[in-house]
Amino acid sequence: MRKHTPFLIAAADPVTAETSETWIKLMPAGTFSARDGRGPFVSGDQSSMDAIVQRTKDYLGTTDLMVDYDHQVLTTGEPGGSARAAGWIKSFEVRDDGIYGQVDWTDAAAAAIGSQEYRYLSPLFLTDAKGRVIRLTNMALVNTPALDLEAIAARAKLTLTKG
Repeated sequence: MRKHTPFLIAAADPVTAETSETWIKLMPAGTFSARDGRGPFVSGDQSSMDAIVQRTKDYLGTTDLMVDYDHQVLTTGEPGGSARAAGWIKSFEVRDDGIYGQVDWTDAAAAAIGSQEYRYLSPLFLTDAKGRVIRLTNMALVNTPALDLEAIAARAKLTLTKG
């Protein structure tokens, strides 16, 4: 049985949104490391990232990828523990510079991002023994980033509109 290692990596670019659904960079292309020395990790080229997305979708089945706060999903322990959703990743897209996700933010998360209570994203992903990314497991809003991503998809000031 193959052992996969989960890694928490926080991105150093601020998360901002123009609307409730935005595209955000979840993982860079190629080889990358965390500022604290973890890595190197490899997401690879276009076909490798396509495979990461497909394995992530296969793992998720009919559910969306959860974005929580501070990776609380890891610390809730038993089923029924509290890990509130900050948003849900509805779609994935592989681009030249990495894997992106279309995030549907909750009202509470949109307000927290808008007031700069949370500014960064952190992916949780599994790797093999050589650091190759297997799949994404979770994303989280955090305030202490470990990973420098060059770009977040939407950088406009958050505006909340209620219909």
